[in-house]
Parts: sequence; C-alpha cells; structure tokens
Amino acid sequence: MKGDFSRITFDPYRHYSRVLLQQGRVQTDADFNEQADISVYLMRQLAADIIGSSGGPGDGFKIEAVTDENNQPVECDFAIHQGHYYVAGILCRNEPPGTCPPSTPGPVLYTTQPYFTPPPLEAGEHYFVYLDVWERHITYLQDDRIREVALGGPDTATRAQVVWQVKSLIPATAAWAPGPELCTTLFQTLGRLPGCLKARARVDEASTEPCIIPPQARYRGPENQLYRVEIHAGSAAIGDATFKWSRDNGSIVYPIETLKGSTATLEHLGRDDRQSLSPGDWVEIVDDTIELSGEPSPLLKVVSVSTQNRQVVLEVPEDVELPVFERTSTTNPLLRRWDQKATAVAPLTNGAVPVHENEWIDLEDGVQVLFQRGDTADYRPGDYWVIPARVATGDVEWPPEAAEEDTEAAPKALSPRGIQHYYAPLALLSVDADCIVTVEWDCRCTFRPICSPAQVRPGPGEANIPAGEIEGVGDQFAERLLAAGIRFAHEVAAMDRVRLAAILETTEARAATILENARRLVAGG
Repeated sequence: MKGDFSRITFDPYRHYSRVLLQQGRVQTDADFNEQADISVYLMRQLAADIIGSSGGPGDGFKIEAVTDENNQPVECDFAIHQGHYYVAGILCRNEPPGTCPPSTPGPVLYTTQPYFTPPPLEAGEHYFVYLDVWERHITYLQDDRIREVALGGPDTATRAQVVWQVKSLIPATAAWAPGPELCTTLFQTLGRLPGCLKARARVDEASTEPCIIPPQARYRGPENQLYRVEIHAGSAAIGDATFKWSRDNGSIVYPIETLKGSTATLEHLGRDDRQSLSPGDWVEIVDDTIELSGEPSPLLKVVSVSTQNRQVVLEVPEDVELPVFERTSTTNPLLRRWDQKATAVAPLTNGAVPVHENEWIDLEDGVQVLFQRGDTADYRPGDYWVIPARVATGDVEWPPEAAEEDTEAAPKALSPRGIQHYYAPLALLSVDADCIVTVEWDCRCTFRPICSPAQVRPGPGEANIPAGEIEGVGDQFAERLLAAGIRFAHEVAAMDRVRLAAILETTEARAATILENARRLVAGG
C-alpha cells in the first residue's frame, strides 16, 4: 500500500490478538493500522478454516452462457452470476449498487466486469476460468468521497479495497477431460514462489582507524523514512528483473489535469520543496486502468518543471506511447515520483535499478538491500518490501536471523509484503468455431447456509419439503451428527465407567428421539 505511513508493523507470526492503548502515551498510525490488520486477519483466517481455500453460498460467481435480448448466444462472452464467494477467507461481492426504486439488474459479463478488462476469448479454444483476488490501496485521489470537505482540503485516512478479477487461461495441456481433477490440476499451476529481500544499514566492518567509525556503518538520513523497494520489471531469469525505490513509501503523487505528448499539467507540485519535482527525477504515469492491469508503466525522466504553469516536461523514449488525458478523464491519472538515481557504478535500466542477486545494493544514506531467491522463485511487478529507517538508532528496522551466542545476527530474508494475490477455480469452458461459449464444468465449491427455508420443518397443513431438497438437508444433518459424535468421543476418553454408563443411557433415549424427528421431517408429519 503506497500510503504516507510511519511504518507497517503487523506480522501474523507474532500471534498478537489485540492492540492495547495506554493512557498518557503517544499514539501512532502504526498502532491503529495494526489493530485493523489483526482483526481482518483473524476474521479471514476463521472463514478460510471453516470454508476452505474457496467457496460460496448458492450461485455466487457461477459461470454461465449468456444470450441476448433475442435469446441468441452472445459470441465470445459469458456471464458471471451475482452473489458472494470467499477466497482465502476474503469476501468477494458481485452485486450491483442499490437503486431506488429497486430494479432487476442484468448479468455481469466477462468482458465488462468492474475491475478488469480481459483479453478477448479465441474461437476453437478451451479455457480454465479462475478468480484472482487482491487488495488495492485507495486514497482521496481515487475516491474523493472519503475526504472530509469541511477540513478545507487535507485528507485523513485511506482505504483498502477488495478487487476481484475473473480471468481465463488456455491450458498448456493437450488432455482436455472436464472434471474436478482437471480443475485441481490447473488451479495448482497458479501458485508461485516469490523472491526474497534482506535490508540493513549497519555494516560491522572493522575500521583501520580505532577512533573513526566507518561512515557506511549506520543510517545517515536526516529524517525518519519508510523506504519502499518495489519490483518494476519482473522475471524468473536472473539479471532481467529491475526494481524502483522510494523513501516515502511511493506516496508522493501529483494528480494529472492534462497529458498531451510529453507535457503534463498537474494539479499541484507538492506542498513543500521536499515533496516537489525536480529535473532528473524519475516518475511513472498511473491511473485506474494501469493499476488494475497489474502491469508496470514506463519510468520517465523529468526534463523541466514550470512552477508557474504547474507543467512538467518528460523525456519519452521512442518506443513508448503515452496515453492522453483531458480534464474530463475519469480514470484518476497520477504522476508518481520514485527516488532512485543513476550513478557511475550503478547505471539504471530504463529508469529502474537492475536486480543483482546475493550482493548488497546501495539505496542512499547507508541503507542497503540484497535480493535472494530459490531456483523456482520469480519476481513479479508490484512485489514490494517496506524498510523503516530511524534517526534515533541510525539503523533500519528489520528482523534478524537467529544468531549463535556471541554472534550478531544477519538480516533475515523476507517474502514480499504484497501485493498478495489469491486464486480460486471457477469453471472449465470451451469456445467453438463461431465463438459460442459452452460451460463444461463448474469448478466452484458451494455450500448451503446453516439456516435456510429448505431446513424449516413444515407445520401441520403446510407443504412438505420439495423432494430435491431432502438430500441436501440429509447431508447437512449427517455432517452435524458426525461432528457431535466426534466431540462425544473426545469426552468419553476422559470419563470413568460410572459416568459413562449414565451418559450412554441418556444418549440412547435422545438418539431414539432424534431418529423419530428425522423420519417425521422427511415425511412432513
């Protein structure tokens, strides 16, 4: 999340359950944010433990063929059924905004889904359709309604938005046998192992002068910073990946009013000199479309800045075609500043720093990073790490490896903090020569709510449960009975014979009552 944060402290492996404020103490944004992270993590973990990796009630996110107003099949498209679905405990909601008076909305189509513009389906192909879920950081620049206008301009808190994207994949296998096994096999191909990062500021190297501390042996910045290191161009091949970095967590942005050619007119140039733009700075152009695509935007060098006209002239490579933005643009275009600089010993590649693995790379003021990965890991655009640097300690906050006695621990290699993508299989479909879509298998995991009208026992004179519903009721009844039996077995193991005999006598009578009630439920009596 590219917000103006002091630091990001949540770590699920610390097993914290609450943040407790103390009287008379300084309160920081990190404390409040960690409490929110703890609550969200516990809630989602509970949902994932109960539901599984993915699942939902009813027809939520069911993939269906779609027809037009003349009941003719729609070419190269399909419908995404409205409803709810859980992925890794995250609630995904496919539902239209409420209207007054209420109206019946049409289906959500694959080609016009809200958070993604997919590539077109190809005729004569088979597809694996899946759900990609992640969280996006939203500031007032993307949604002005979260800013309190009564404050006269300043923004306050930001938001995290759940983004779901229905994507399709042409399987890289010649064997096409629609069924649960193929759903599972293709779903397993979506996982990945990311590269890791280490960070440090202190370098314990012995000095040849006993009274001189090596200047590189501490963080030398004049202010506390939250460094962000983010993969720009990803690759599984060594030497092809690049990264960019920011000392302000990438939060320095300038809303674009217009962009024509290489000249951008900005809404402002920053509130002070520290947050302004200067010739030689590296920036990237982003908007809602670019951010939701997950692909990086080219890094561009600032050539000149006109403070009077709030205009910035950019150096645009010949092979780069910039979008055109007008004042009426609705995709919230921004110019984001990054802080990497080219040096004689470390030239940039298209504005970004090359990833050299297993060697320390200097950022600034003593802060260094080291990339590390296994043979099967890769770097993906958007992977990021945050590094708090503190003047008080002259160091960065980074967890150490476990060290032996009398040995200082080295920095620990950490996976990216984000962006975390979670996936769920949805369907297997085929597209014929006329680009007509046929859904061949539903890969979703569905469940019935614990309480539903189908489970209510009819009273005297009321209609019985429809025959098609009896099986589902019976399955859920059997699951509950099995769970109760397992709990009872654990209790029995801790009982003596006298207590056990008394409980068994009572249980036998209760079992007879349960059986009779089940028979009456099916018969509707």
